[in-house]
Amino acid sequence: MIRFLLFFGMISGWLFAKQEGFRQYSVAEGLAQSQVFALLEDHQGYLWIGTQGGGVNRWDGRTFRRYSLADGLGNAKINCLFQDKQRQVWLGTQQGLARFNGHEFEHFSFPGQELSVLSLTETPDNRLLIGTSRGLWQWRSDSLFRLDQTTSMVRSLAWTGDSLWVATQGGLILLHGNQRLPLPTGISATKPIEVVRKAANGTLWIGAYGEDIYVLSNGKFQPLRLPWGLDLLVTDLAFTDKGEMWVATQDQGAARWHPADSSWSRFGLTEGLPNRYVKCLLVDSRQEVWLGTSGSGLCHYTGLPFAFFDRRQALPEQAVYALHEDRACRIWIGNGQRLVRMENEQFTDLSGLPGFRPSKYKAIAEDRQGRIWVGTEGRGIAMVTDSSMIWLDQTNGLPSDWVRSLAPAADGGMWAGTASMGLAHVRSQEDSTGSSWVIGKEPIRVGGVQASLNQIMPGPDGRIWAATRNLGLLLRIQPGQWKQVLPDSLQLDIRSMAFDDGGALWLGTADAGIIRLETGAEGTALHRIREELSSQVVYLLAFDEWGDLWAGSERGMDRLILGGNGKLLEVHHFGPEEGFGGIETCLNAAMRDREGRMWFGTINGMGRWQAGGEAESAHPPELSLNEIRLFYTPLNPVKAPNVLGPWNEFLRPWILSFRQNHVSFDLQGIDLKRPGEVLFQWRMLEAEADWSPPSPRQTATYSNLAPGSYRFQAKAGFAGGPWSEPLEIELEVNPPFWATWWFRISASVAVLSLIVGIFRFRINQVRQRAARERQRLELECDLIELEQKALRLQMNPHFIFNALNSIQALIARQDPASSRYFLSKFSRLMRQVLENSRHARVTLAQEQQVLEDYLALEKFSRGDSFDFEVEIEDSLDPEDVWLPPMLLQPFLENAIIHGISSLTERRGLVSLRIREEGEELVCEIRDNGVGRRRAQELGSQQDARHKSMALEVTQERLERLAVPGRPAPQLRIEDLTAPGGGPTGTLVLIQIPVFEQPA
Repeated sequence: MIRFLLFFGMISGWLFAKQEGFRQYSVAEGLAQSQVFALLEDHQGYLWIGTQGGGVNRWDGRTFRRYSLADGLGNAKINCLFQDKQRQVWLGTQQGLARFNGHEFEHFSFPGQELSVLSLTETPDNRLLIGTSRGLWQWRSDSLFRLDQTTSMVRSLAWTGDSLWVATQGGLILLHGNQRLPLPTGISATKPIEVVRKAANGTLWIGAYGEDIYVLSNGKFQPLRLPWGLDLLVTDLAFTDKGEMWVATQDQGAARWHPADSSWSRFGLTEGLPNRYVKCLLVDSRQEVWLGTSGSGLCHYTGLPFAFFDRRQALPEQAVYALHEDRACRIWIGNGQRLVRMENEQFTDLSGLPGFRPSKYKAIAEDRQGRIWVGTEGRGIAMVTDSSMIWLDQTNGLPSDWVRSLAPAADGGMWAGTASMGLAHVRSQEDSTGSSWVIGKEPIRVGGVQASLNQIMPGPDGRIWAATRNLGLLLRIQPGQWKQVLPDSLQLDIRSMAFDDGGALWLGTADAGIIRLETGAEGTALHRIREELSSQVVYLLAFDEWGDLWAGSERGMDRLILGGNGKLLEVHHFGPEEGFGGIETCLNAAMRDREGRMWFGTINGMGRWQAGGEAESAHPPELSLNEIRLFYTPLNPVKAPNVLGPWNEFLRPWILSFRQNHVSFDLQGIDLKRPGEVLFQWRMLEAEADWSPPSPRQTATYSNLAPGSYRFQAKAGFAGGPWSEPLEIELEVNPPFWATWWFRISASVAVLSLIVGIFRFRINQVRQRAARERQRLELECDLIELEQKALRLQMNPHFIFNALNSIQALIARQDPASSRYFLSKFSRLMRQVLENSRHARVTLAQEQQVLEDYLALEKFSRGDSFDFEVEIEDSLDPEDVWLPPMLLQPFLENAIIHGISSLTERRGLVSLRIREEGEELVCEIRDNGVGRRRAQELGSQQDARHKSMALEVTQERLERLAVPGRPAPQLRIEDLTAPGGGPTGTLVLIQIPVFEQPA
């Protein structure tokens, strides 16, 4: 059978479908980015949308929630999406792999290299397989391992039984475990494969570059010719439960294959698809088809009876003000400032026609001779022929050039309703001089007030009705005589009119809905329809072939299903979700063509409706918990790990104290096709037995819950059904402790023990207070003693003596400028040392200034015998980082005195580098001196004691800096040696906590 279908599909003519409904979602609707390369439906019904640069969106049908680098994604370019059996969502990115566990993201990189992840699947034993830009990998024990030795780009993965099909740029690979199996015949082993997919019936399909796709049948790959008849790149395949196959291509849009007759339906720009570059496909659990495009975002194939035409289908302009079908079944369109004709769904712009004048074409009609007339705003009226446009305006006798409505007259002429100058009757006249035009004028006044027209329409009896802005509904009694039909209380702005088959007149108003006017033997009856409509502003009215009324407003279209005698049975609204894309309709721009299809003009194109695509959903919404709040504070798996799972599912009954008696449940009912129609019901068993009324409200709140056990139940559905299975949460509110039996027993024992316990407690309290006071005094004493030691060691007396002697020598050499400079630097150093010693911490900027002054004076006093460097990492703000004063100076002093002072063969260098690592401040003091061993041999006993005491005091100071919960401060001293073993200096490494404010 499959061979027959394939053969028939290759030799039969392709069946091109007419334009169908596509709903586009792009950046304007909240999508993160317009290039969609990956789609996934998760277990809760959310749609995940991977973009190329905007990260990933999770969509519930209403709101796009964006996840990007700030949320833990390692890269914002998403190539593929996959959810495993543990309900973890995996994201293949341009630079590695990411995982979402229902609460947070983690990113993983490949060991030793940067790879793009292009495809994902899961083995029968729950191992994740990863197709990358360089071969096949697997995720095992939270690590990444190469699985196969191939280094080709792996584009797609699919399972048949326990065998894995791997689509690579180097050809197709079939794996059974780690063993490669020979490929079936019918396809080249080296042909680059873009996508491999398994259909719902288990058959395997392959897409690549070329004119065909392939299906595995009877152990052989059979080609199936694509409908475009040219070489192209197949980017994805998807299958419905009915066996239909969708094909996405790089530059020709998409197509659907019908297995029943092996025919194709193509979808490109002319069929309503906004972009030809389709990168991915998804058939969700409700059999809805989603397409990700490169440049136009996400598209939903609605399959609804609305086809929409705008600039994407070559309509010259967006706004459609007037519509008319002529005798040749051609559709005339008042398209913005242009006049357009549509034939066989091809548009012809008539702006090049001789005599064309740009204007808003607000009315189009056909007279009894088959001539097309158009009415404009500001240009008068014109008769259109195949070769020209003949214009009539005020210079020809027209009462006004602002024509709002046209209607054919019984005598073969044309009625023209102007904005505020009444009616004009236009007819041609033949005489001996040829053809001429006769224009008759008729003002429309009632009570001396000139009518402002919206529409004129002949009734079944030939009398003319006028819908006006200021005088309500008017009826022409005889030439020049008009009367108001509606009572004074209903002198409304009437925007549109339509007669039903029974002769009743329906009126669309500017702000009062619809009025039905029925005239009979007993008089005139009025019926109003307001609350049932999506809007009370009605721009257009038109009846379809079933006698149902269509009403257009600024919110789309309402279809009023009518019973006998015009009784309203129900109202169906059509907006973006139903495929009606233009939303705001235009005044009186409606018609029914000879095929029974309804046409509607909007400010953003025109919509066409035909019956057949309004089947109600057989699936209820997917119901889940979006958020749980306790006293308005959201609960999450981090705060309640023993109660909530990562996807907000309850792991066990929720136990609350008697004070925690105010809870809210935010429900999420997901139906991506009809999100605006989802309703909710809930109840709290043991507190209420009945379900709440169906409502679009998503939050159920319960306050002041009495102690006891409860079961919260919720369900989601539609007004006409179906409804989901109830979601159930068990919770228990514990009574206050004083209401429990154990408290009463404990209270009795406590009272008996209280008298004895008070005395002991008082004694222990006094003892503890004394111990704390003693401990505080001892600690203060230790701190004072330690600070005194540190202050004594901060400046070596030799340094002060040498610095002053050097300054004195400058004075003796009569170098006043240098002496003043260094004397100023010395005095500033002394002042800073004394000032900083009064504080427990100083800023890094202050400490840097002190150390640079000290090193400069040391260098000066030692005859410029060494160099120094002080470097602070750019990411640190010296004004916002605090540290103990003069903590580093003793080590700089040791580096100079014991390290470089004895150098003879090279110039000394002392460097200080400060950087931040995590929450630690790392200070490195490095010199190129003789090293600690040689310095100990050369140093005096007094210097050694000074150095030893400095280290001891500094170590104690570091211990005092310890912060609970953070790594302890560290001091490490290392000898630096040359490759041959000789000393090259000393490294002192100090790590202390980063303090961002003074103690």
